[in-house]
Amino acid sequence: MGLMLILLLAVSSAWAQKQSGTITGTVIDPQGAVVPGATVTATDNATGAVFTCTTTGEGSFTLPGLPFGTYTVAVTAQGFAKWETTNVRVITAQESAVKATLKVGSPTETVTVEAAQILIDTTTAELTTNLDRRQIVDLPTTSRNPLDFATQMAGVTSTGTATSGASIMNGLRGSSNNLTQDGIDIRDSFIKTSGFANNSGYDMNLESLGEISISGQNIGADAGMGVVQVRMTTARGGSNFHGSLFYFGRNDVFNSNKG
Repeated sequence: MGLMLILLLAVSSAWAQKQSGTITGTVIDPQGAVVPGATVTATDNATGAVFTCTTTGEGSFTLPGLPFGTYTVAVTAQGFAKWETTNVRVITAQESAVKATLKVGSPTETVTVEAAQILIDTTTAELTTNLDRRQIVDLPTTSRNPLDFATQMAGVTSTGTATSGASIMNGLRGSSNNLTQDGIDIRDSFIKTSGFANNSGYDMNLESLGEISISGQNIGADAGMGVVQVRMTTARGGSNFHGSLFYFGRNDVFNSNKG
């Protein structure tokens, strides 16, 4: 009975971890009145996948279960011109808020808005820093270990890199950190004292990741176990062929003199 209870708790913890993002928003007319029944479409800029919903009686909408990335959001309603914004960023386990103001006109017209995403997160008190694919690949690291980025966060006290040394955030125990990739716990089940180190034997590299999210305060219950969350998400595919190449070379000619 006790073993079954432990297994159920473990499964519940795994289900609680969000592995997708959400676009939410409100649609209003030029006078500020809400527009119910409008059709909202989000198109994944990388794959072309389309997600659709309809605004409620309060003019609000929610598009859950979206893979991280950038989206084109379009809104259409009878008696209004089509409203569109092309660069809405979706982040794993977060809500991206969009506000659309429709213009009276023909449905064949399109009004394109450059900056419609609300950058301030008003839905949660969680303090989170996000790194996208370009930042992960371009930012310098000492060991090319993605977890090194976590050791550089504000509030972190570290005695070394993620691969060698102990790290704590905001004075919390390093064993309280939760490290996941695609929702799977990659910490060693026995060795948890080093904070951000991955002691499980799982080999990770920068090229395999598309997004890193680091949360250090006010963690929600839906994040799973851990007062500090480091969520890593595997890089996504797209409609265009792409890849990367890294060469690590050492040569005595470039070494400093030792004697």
